[in-house]
Amino acid sequence: MPEDKENGAGNQSSESEERLRKRLRRLKRRMRNEDRGWRAGAIAALVLIAVAILVSGHHRHHHHSPPSGMAAAAQQRR
Repeated sequence: MPEDKENGAGNQSSESEERLRKRLRRLKRRMRNEDRGWRAGAIAALVLIAVAILVSGHHRHHHHSPPSGMAAAAQQRR
């Protein structure tokens, strides 16, 4: 009879270990998926910031300044 109790307890133990392993696998999978989501969001934010900086820099440098030097003198003679 004692052998039956030990096998029963061992069987329950292995079943609970298997359940814990499955839960751990699911948790790890969720964490990986969440990490991918955060990574994708961070990359998208960096791309948007880079585009905003490029566009703002592009607009700032395209104002026309009055001609100076020899070009100004040539225009005044006309």
